[in-house]
Amino acid sequence: MEKLYLVRRSLETYIGPMTLSELKRSYRRMEFGLQDEVAGNRGEWIALDDLKRLKSVNPEISKLVSDDLLGGWGISEHSQKKIIRGKKTSKKVGSTQGFRAFFIVFFIMGLISALHFSNRLKVSALFNLSQRSDPESIAQLVEADDMKSFDQRMDKILPKLIPKVRNSRNLYNQWIPYLRLLAFHRDGEIPGFNAKLLRGMGRFSAPNDCSHESWQRRWNSSFNDWALFEGKENPRVESDWARILVWDSSWMHRRRGAPGWKKISHYYEACLIMANKALRSQINQGIVPAGRRGLALGLVERISYQLARIHGDQVNVISQAMPSALKALSCIENAEDAAGITECRKSTAISNKKWSQYLQLSENRHKIFLFLRNKVALNDDQLTELRKLHRQLKIIDPLTEFSYQAESQYLVAIMLNNGSLMEARKQVGYEFPEVSFAH
Repeated sequence: MEKLYLVRRSLETYIGPMTLSELKRSYRRMEFGLQDEVAGNRGEWIALDDLKRLKSVNPEISKLVSDDLLGGWGISEHSQKKIIRGKKTSKKVGSTQGFRAFFIVFFIMGLISALHFSNRLKVSALFNLSQRSDPESIAQLVEADDMKSFDQRMDKILPKLIPKVRNSRNLYNQWIPYLRLLAFHRDGEIPGFNAKLLRGMGRFSAPNDCSHESWQRRWNSSFNDWALFEGKENPRVESDWARILVWDSSWMHRRRGAPGWKKISHYYEACLIMANKALRSQINQGIVPAGRRGLALGLVERISYQLARIHGDQVNVISQAMPSALKALSCIENAEDAAGITECRKSTAISNKKWSQYLQLSENRHKIFLFLRNKVALNDDQLTELRKLHRQLKIIDPLTEFSYQAESQYLVAIMLNNGSLMEARKQVGYEFPEVSFAH
């Protein structure tokens, strides 16, 4: 009986059982890719890109994958030696001055031609770049901030690119920064590309789908609950729309420049961009009820503030349009010193006990990084103060579920390295490379 194989795609769907010849045909048709797994009669799942293990268990499949990988690497050399024999000629020497004049004229003409040719090359290079469709050329368009050419090239290649990216881990890693940029430069989605793939497979305290359409639905269904951010009733952020409004802008700022993203810092910023766009469009189109328009404008101000702070921008004036609880949070995050934090609480009257407790938690977090600002090393008294501040830090935020494990380990590393912030950053950077602790 011929051996049968089963393919598992993205840990969710299965293809098969198939014979080896059927599996080859399916692989050639790109019905599955190197990121998927295969199992033979031994029942052991092996990733197709794990060639070493695949060779020991299923050598026939290993050969199929190896041959395919090497298929485009043929090398051909055709070198010929050309011997040009010329006749000896006698050189006639003319006037030295005439020669010099001729040389100067020739040099100037050559320089003009070179400059003209250089300009043509630049124009040609830009044109050729806008016509190419490899990740490197797309990256150059992004770096040049030529978003018009970027959009045009991506639109042209998307129909063929999307199926390939879905079925290849390598292609996914190469193209996902540009797919994300394209999506969140528009409406937060790409036809035929799953929202979870656009988001990424890590752990996120954020919605699975952050498209413009999904945010339209969230805002439409939450009009009557926006008043909870006035701080008069207990904070309830079970819904995605409410949770993003209390996202800590300092936490997001420390995680800017996440791998797999271009121009947009990370998935959290992408979600805020789409939430902001959707709510603004509902205000402009008159969808928001008249009685909720003031609150809607306040929520837009909060999201705009968060987006500014992600990039480290200091906001000079906290908008008075924000609901009280969000205004207090923004004021605390934006404070330049401990006195500024104290002033935030005085200027924003919050009567609800639960909101007051949450604002205190936010104050404790922010005080830590204000305390460390512009310091290179801590003395003994400062280390004692840091220990007190560290004891007040909650690892998991009760509303946003943001993890402050990296921040906690950074503080511990400072204490273990006798107050050296530089050594602490080096140590924690190995475990949390996506987090920046520059003060």
